[in-house]
Amino acid sequence: MDVPDASGDEHWRAVMRQFEDAAKQARAQKGRIPPARLPVLFQVVQFNMATHARAAKVAAGDKYMLATTCMPPPYPACVHPADELEPIMISEMRLETQHRGRRALVRVLTPPDRMNAIMTIVEDEEGSGAMLQLYNQPPESEVPAAETVRMHRVAIIKEPFFKGSAAGNNYNLRVDHVSDIMWLDETDPRVPSEWRASRSVTDSQVLRTRGNDAVKRCCFAEAERLYSSALQAAKTAGEKNFALLNRSHASLKLGRFEHAFADAVAANQIGNPSEKGLFREARALYELARFSECLAKFQELASAFPGNEAVKSEIKRTQRRLREQKTGDFDFSQMLKQAKVTPPIIDCATFVGPVEIRDSPGRGRGLFATKKVKAGQLLVCEKAFGYGFVGDEVGEVDGRSQMTVLIDLNSRRVTVGGQAQLIPQIVQRLYNNPQSSRAFEDLHKGDYQPAAGPGVEADGKPVVDTFLVAKIVALNSFGCQRTSWDYHKQWIAKSRAGDHKKSSDRLTCGFWIHASYINHSCIESCSRSYIGDVQIIRASRDLEPGTELVFRYSTTTDHTDTYAETQAKLRHWGFECGCAMCIDKKSSPSSSSLTGPKAATLRSLRERLAKRLSSPGLSEAGVP
Repeated sequence: MDVPDASGDEHWRAVMRQFEDAAKQARAQKGRIPPARLPVLFQVVQFNMATHARAAKVAAGDKYMLATTCMPPPYPACVHPADELEPIMISEMRLETQHRGRRALVRVLTPPDRMNAIMTIVEDEEGSGAMLQLYNQPPESEVPAAETVRMHRVAIIKEPFFKGSAAGNNYNLRVDHVSDIMWLDETDPRVPSEWRASRSVTDSQVLRTRGNDAVKRCCFAEAERLYSSALQAAKTAGEKNFALLNRSHASLKLGRFEHAFADAVAANQIGNPSEKGLFREARALYELARFSECLAKFQELASAFPGNEAVKSEIKRTQRRLREQKTGDFDFSQMLKQAKVTPPIIDCATFVGPVEIRDSPGRGRGLFATKKVKAGQLLVCEKAFGYGFVGDEVGEVDGRSQMTVLIDLNSRRVTVGGQAQLIPQIVQRLYNNPQSSRAFEDLHKGDYQPAAGPGVEADGKPVVDTFLVAKIVALNSFGCQRTSWDYHKQWIAKSRAGDHKKSSDRLTCGFWIHASYINHSCIESCSRSYIGDVQIIRASRDLEPGTELVFRYSTTTDHTDTYAETQAKLRHWGFECGCAMCIDKKSSPSSSSLTGPKAATLRSLRERLAKRLSSPGLSEAGVP
């Protein structure tokens, strides 16, 4: 909803045609075994030269990057353990083919490069090489590519997808599903003896100390790896306890809250719960929004360790979250202040008021009022499940000049902004916090049929279907601004200048589970607004019990739009609106329903609204 759609722009239509032409040429090669390949040494040299050239360009002052992600035709995620798959060599692979039931064992030969994917050259046991492309990985600021793809690291690619490249006789192993690649520990027996390197450090304390140094440098992915090695090397209960607690801290910093909680619990079970262990448990529960359990754990910590000063403020903060969660009593003024920070991630709970999810005849499922509701009443105040922030200045992302573009060849749609960031972000959330997968995967997914349902694991890791995530995100994400208040102030200024059309430049994109259940109607029963990564839904009028909540999917739709213009903005969702307003427009002989006196009345109302919103003191009210 309100996601910038650039599909009609001539430039992006031309780009789309280029991608489609390339895809058509690739399909013509489908199933063919390439007759000639560059020797792996040449591939390494070419790759390193290209990587150095890009680095030199950035060093010379070219800070702008156009990050274009193209979603290929979907192929299923592997649901089988690696040991159930048959080996395959790169020389056996066929172009544009996913090799079902097979696995490839490869070793990294080059330092990685990163654009819209992490890339490196790998070789198999025969010495054949290819470029490995890893999509939907954590951002560089969280997990550097050099940490994900370390030199001489060995991996199993499950059911590998093999494709050609624009560089003639170079070929790629493309991994879209993060669960389709398994990085092997250097001591794993599946690593060939000629590739195996003995672990240089086997002392748990030394490894843990190195992990602590990585934490000081804010290199939390490196720290997590070192603490995992320290855990493997632990010989005493104390060493195991320290490694678990430290890894829990690193996982918290990486947003892997379920892992952080599991490690803290395991550490506390080794002996009597420690002060640090109880604190780690409570912090993980807070980030998982399990506030009742979190409060109980903090209170246990305060009772066992009364000298801990930090726990007092944590208890107060958690009590505020519980109050928000249960009553909807939010400090919106404070939230607006928090939203000035970049990115605007708000510290608050999710409140779901007098509403419930039910079947909606002809619409699938929807959100319905469970009791009488007054106009303006808060119905839902929801933290985002995923949030792709794009700065207030177009192209500003975390201080870097970057424009993100997502090209979907299946829907022939081009979106600009945060939606391309949302897909890898949600993929990583489902992979590292799999308990949230059922709520996400239960949402509307069109006609997409995933290979596995929520909760399916292989090799001890959750199976995450990237194309399922992309489909659900495409149908249920929202374009938004830093705050709706700032957006409306801009709209007021435009209105005074005579421009009454609302802008569609909502480059930031968010995903909200409960809000996604709300169906469309041009005649709204509720309205949405935003403070950072929080969506706020209020009743637009008095509602009786059982009334379905509906709002416009495209707020750029103007009441003066014709019937055809209105329906064109809804085509992406595959339905036509049948509300009373659309029925009236459809039957109207004029090009627009709002002409003459109706249009004059609407202009008058807009002017009165602009005057009211610009009145002194309203901006300090703190009520979105």
